Amino acid sequence: MKKALELYRKFQSSVDTAEHRDFGTTNGLLYSGLIGTSPAFNYGRPKLEDELAYKLSGSRFRELGLEKGFPNKPIKIIGALCPIKCSRWVRIPGEEDYVKPEYETLALLGAATGVFDEKYVLEANRLVNDLGLDAISTGNVIAWAMELYERGGLITREEVGNIDLRFGNGEALIKLINDIAYQRGGFGKILAQGVADASKILGKGSEYAVHFKGLGLPAWYPNTVLRGGLVISYLTADVGGSHLRGWPRLHDAETPLRDTVASMVEDRDRKAVMDSMGGFAFLIHTPWTILRCCIDLLLVGMLLRMTWLRLVLGLIP
Repeated sequence: MKKALELYRKFQSSVDTAEHRDFGTTNGLLYSGLIGTSPAFNYGRPKLEDELAYKLSGSRFRELGLEKGFPNKPIKIIGALCPIKCSRWVRIPGEEDYVKPEYETLALLGAATGVFDEKYVLEANRLVNDLGLDAISTGNVIAWAMELYERGGLITREEVGNIDLRFGNGEALIKLINDIAYQRGGFGKILAQGVADASKILGKGSEYAVHFKGLGLPAWYPNTVLRGGLVISYLTADVGGSHLRGWPRLHDAETPLRDTVASMVEDRDRKAVMDSMGGFAFLIHTPWTILRCCIDLLLVGMLLRMTWLRLVLGLIP
């Protein structure tokens, strides 16, 4: 247990986890936009300008005074005992309600749909939580619908329930989330099936439906900065397009593809171990720290079993 505590304190103070401790993943759009992997405008603008990315960032929310820590809320958020505690309560502008935004939600409900108004995006964040929708899939399918609407009328205003479905329309974003949740009208019911099935049902626009194996892509466009490793990760992952099934290291253009893929496979194995242990994917783990954690967990398990056995045998009063 002493070793586990040492590891905990290391993560609590490590420079490698400083950004997550301060902002969680809410500044992620600044990074993905910089390296050209953002999902902005249905993945049509992976290289996103800093000015736009900043509008949906933890730094911006803090500047606006929206970040409130834990305002009279129970600490039931992810990992109350986590050494990093990256979740933050953020107030929805004009309301006394709070959400806990993170990168995938901000990028898919916001940047992917071209909505960079924090009020609409934070409200959309609350809605998907309350309605039990997956933020990634919801943002992905709405962004796809917006692209079809803008591309020479592949879908018309009448087909989408008289909504002005252009990129950047925050009111349309909110309405479609409700329509998807309650499967209202023909179009809401179609979108509720997810982007892969929706494109089949609609019979058009499949070339703009961004998914792997039927799973809508997360907020990471697999461009050449990652030397093809992320594409292979999406293609070979058991669930399809998941950014948590192997992340390749960044390489320059001269790096052989086999090295990029090797780093992706190494990370996939690491994440499989961390998932099995209930660990945090963003912590910086080495094979040695993972082994130490496994040994500590094994020892704790043995201690609990011995205590249980002694209780059963009546050796403990």
